[in-house]
Amino acid sequence: MSELIDSQCRIPSAIFAAACFLLCSFLLGRILFSGFRTRRVTTSIVVSILTGSDILCLLGLLLGNKLDPKLPILTLMLLPLAILSDDGLKKSFTALLRPAGFRRVFSSHGILDWGLLPPLLVCLFVLGRAFCPPASWDELTYQLAIPMRWLGGRGDEIFPDNPYSGFPSLSGIAFRILLSNGGLLSPRLLVLSFFLLTAVSLDRILSPLCGRIAKVAIMTAFCASFPVLMISSSAYSEIFIAANFAGIVLLMQEKEWISRKNGQFSPGMLCGILAGSAAAVKLTGFALVPAVVVLMLSRRPPLWRNIVTPFFFLATVFVLAALFYSRPFMLTGNPFHPFFAGLFGADASIIETSRYHHAIATEKYGIGGLQGLLFSPFLLAAGIGPFDGSVGVQFFILLLAAGCGAWLLLRDGPKDPFKLQIFASSLILYAFWFASSSQARFIVPAIFALSAASAHFLGIIHSRKIIFVALVVLSIVSIPGKFAKDCLLSWRTALGATRNIDYLYSATGPGYVKACDVIKADGTGDKKVMMLFEHRGLYMPCEYIVCTPFFQAAYFTPPERTGKADVLDVMRRENVTHVLVGLSLQDPDRLPKYLDRSAKIAEIIGSLSDDGTLKKIWEDEGFAIFRFEI
Repeated sequence: MSELIDSQCRIPSAIFAAACFLLCSFLLGRILFSGFRTRRVTTSIVVSILTGSDILCLLGLLLGNKLDPKLPILTLMLLPLAILSDDGLKKSFTALLRPAGFRRVFSSHGILDWGLLPPLLVCLFVLGRAFCPPASWDELTYQLAIPMRWLGGRGDEIFPDNPYSGFPSLSGIAFRILLSNGGLLSPRLLVLSFFLLTAVSLDRILSPLCGRIAKVAIMTAFCASFPVLMISSSAYSEIFIAANFAGIVLLMQEKEWISRKNGQFSPGMLCGILAGSAAAVKLTGFALVPAVVVLMLSRRPPLWRNIVTPFFFLATVFVLAALFYSRPFMLTGNPFHPFFAGLFGADASIIETSRYHHAIATEKYGIGGLQGLLFSPFLLAAGIGPFDGSVGVQFFILLLAAGCGAWLLLRDGPKDPFKLQIFASSLILYAFWFASSSQARFIVPAIFALSAASAHFLGIIHSRKIIFVALVVLSIVSIPGKFAKDCLLSWRTALGATRNIDYLYSATGPGYVKACDVIKADGTGDKKVMMLFEHRGLYMPCEYIVCTPFFQAAYFTPPERTGKADVLDVMRRENVTHVLVGLSLQDPDRLPKYLDRSAKIAEIIGSLSDDGTLKKIWEDEGFAIFRFEI
């Protein structure tokens, strides 16, 4: 397995693939919207990359994995076309060819400033993780496992044993394109790049709202927040939602200028592409839609723009999201698969699986009721209660600052409505998070908006520098020690002091890597593993099917209706050669009541082992492997 990991984790090819993806995205955005003007060059660059990335993923959906190997060729074809079709890009490209022009392009537009120091330091801190084999549960279960399986098929399949393959999966398509061109490290590099785009957007949003010191403090508070660190250093899809929202806020901050300079071209269409793409990542992305409508509203004439711009926005969101949700609808009959199954069918197994995934999203995390609504932000900041992480105690200050700023704006009457609108959008995003799945990483768009909303009050009290020092210190001390330790180990691995396989063993927990090695070493010929109570398939050295009851509906769900003959029938029909049974303590999807109901399957496996149908070949560290004696 060590040789396989090393061959898939080559840093140069990963850098090349991520750079190709970003450049291709930028060129697509500039070509498609070459006539769209923004006041700041940063806005143009960020929005071009994000919209281009979204369009590239749409092409990946429509063309399947036929597009993937053509990414470098497509990039080379787009480069001269973009330069010829865009006068601004032509001038910039010509200037970049000369050293003096290079300095002038960057210094004249103020791209480099102290506000970018925190995200650059964070990037340096977590870059080692991008150069290490993916190891998080979600990466190994579906974020990368599903795109890797897509490479061997059409590129859009919904696998019956993994319901996450039914997500609309804009991010999954991006990861598939990257895996095809750069191996396992490239998705993490793209994710880190999207974090930088998000941070640059926040930096530009804060610039006119507060002074330099306040901006650096707020940037530190946001960038060092654990959910932001988490989705920026592993292949999580949530960074796509956060980055697209950041691009929208950046656009909306200069909406009046854009409306004057672009005539009839509505910024609602660009925002619709960004918000529709966020919704095309997963259902939680729909939270952006009402928040963005609030940001679009304007008090300046003509007021008909408050109807036309949101209309273009909503129409674009609907069309783009519908394209991605049509895939699960056509293949399963449910556009929101595996959620809301009861609305689209009557199959008992599918409904049971849907209930299980709803329970994962709503029952395990968060506090309900009015008490939870009012106090969850403070509990989440302190890391208290049923949450899977803390946003950091620095957010006590940002919460109070945003609240005080909103009160002052309402009392005095806002000269700049955007300041109040960004606060309102943070409340909408928080309400959606509270009403759906209260996992820490899902709240990142809300804390992005909150960070921007806090700038008004922190800008007013700019002379009280002790508050800004406190923000920076609290941000740093709130970084979990376990995460910091992993970043250090990642850098040791990236620099060659630790082997990739040793890092993977440490990061995935006891037993998993050993189990993969045992399966690979046992016998020759084609193998297929039935996985029970273990869902991480990315590093399985052969074909596999996940058969954990309730997690999927195709096999043994509900388990009460499953007998010994049913298990044998599945094993013969699917040509299973090995059975892997695991019960990892790291499993975030484990729910005790469903685990108790699944005990019958474990008993059947034990019975098959007793009668010799299954032969146990290895057991250690919470895993057991059986060979099917056909």
